[in-house]
Amino acid sequence: MNHLEEQITKLIKDNYSSTYASIISINGIGNKTASGIIAYLGDLSNFDNYKQIASYVGITPR
Repeated sequence: MNHLEEQITKLIKDNYSSTYASIISINGIGNKTASGIIAYLGDLSNFDNYKQIASYVGITPR
C-alpha cells in the first residue's frame, strides 16, 4: 500500500469507522473498494435502506 492509500484508509477509519466496518465485512470487498464506496456515498446512515442507496447510485430502473 502506498503512502496516499494509507492516508485515505486512515481518514476513512477515523471519520467513517462504522460504515467502513460494515462495508469491509462483505466478502470480496477490500480497502480500495470500501474507500471508493465511502467516497461516493459518504456515511451510510444518510440512507434509510438499501433501496435508497440503489436509487442514489442509479441502478434502479424507473
